[in-house]
Amino acid sequence: MSTAKVQSIFVGFGVFVLFFSWGCAANSSVVSSPDGTLQVRFSLDEQGRPHYAVDKNARPVILPSPLGLVRSDYSFAEQLTLADTSPVQKVQDRYIMPHGKRRECIYQANRRVFTLTNPAGQTMQLIFQVSNDGAAFRYAFDGKSDAGLSIVSEQTGFAFAPAAEAWLHPMQPGKSGWAATQPSYEEYYVVDTVGKPSPHGAGWCFPALFRTPAGDWVLISDTDVDRNYCAARLAHRSDGGVYRIAFPHPQEHRGPQDPVEPQITLPFQSPWRVLVIGDSLRPLVETTLMTDLAAPSQIDSPDFIQAGRASWHWLRYGDDSSTLEVAERFLAFSDEMNWEYMLIDCNWDRNIGYEKMAEFIQKARQKNVGVILWYNSNGSWNTAPMTPKDR
Repeated sequence: MSTAKVQSIFVGFGVFVLFFSWGCAANSSVVSSPDGTLQVRFSLDEQGRPHYAVDKNARPVILPSPLGLVRSDYSFAEQLTLADTSPVQKVQDRYIMPHGKRRECIYQANRRVFTLTNPAGQTMQLIFQVSNDGAAFRYAFDGKSDAGLSIVSEQTGFAFAPAAEAWLHPMQPGKSGWAATQPSYEEYYVVDTVGKPSPHGAGWCFPALFRTPAGDWVLISDTDVDRNYCAARLAHRSDGGVYRIAFPHPQEHRGPQDPVEPQITLPFQSPWRVLVIGDSLRPLVETTLMTDLAAPSQIDSPDFIQAGRASWHWLRYGDDSSTLEVAERFLAFSDEMNWEYMLIDCNWDRNIGYEKMAEFIQKARQKNVGVILWYNSNGSWNTAPMTPKDR
């Protein structure tokens, strides 16, 4: 065999080994949906910063986006190494919803856990679950601690192509607006291309809707938020089309001494960051991903939960319409529509009074209409004067 022939075989074998090795490494950082249409790719860059990206049918949906948490004692956002990658595990769940868009819910997903180590030897798990209608991920810490820790910042981002479109609800600064009631989540949605700052400087609310240049739809939200974490939002700035997770502003605390950053103990799991993905809006409307990923209910029997439809006078007539005359009209309306409830809004305690309200509730009960009474639960957080309050 000639030298040239040997060299040719060696080079060919080297190329084969290179591509085979790269393919194995690439596969080890991929989580696909059960039907194979969605793929989440996880990676660490040269600075040890974690990233992920999401494709649908080989089309980019989420471009490479940052991940990571900064804890009060250690950072898990850079200089990380990949300590372990779990095998892909199948996740299946079936549950019954007492009310809502679907009674019997079936969840199927593929799960993979990446264990990351920081320079101090502390570990963080990054958990991905990918179903046919979306992808979700969360952070987890093992161990045990009684001393409180805080999450200083979350580096999670969602990167979109510059030509993508966004339908977003702007957040208002805390304790601004009428009677310091903001944020009250009553702003007009903004429809625009990605990358523009929020109009009030306070970020964007969940859920957030996007459409990629290829026509795929993405709904971003969170679920399984418990007392150890705060409800999050998207940050004010989205330079380069990267929307990052942000925490509440200091003026949104419950009390002067209460922090707004998450206060945690170990072991710990963050809320799920959820991306519902579809080539039309239908999967986004029909999804049950938020309840699929939420922790199971701790209520032994949900029989006492009686959801239903309700008439509501305030939506048309405002604060001054909580009168007995208007209540009688809306009781007749709920009865005629065969609706289960009616809602009587603020100031009923002054305009109708407790004694007459008790009589009215008995009358509504004879018509099989439940009465829901409004209550001002703001406490000292704002100065909204409507009653009843502080009872």
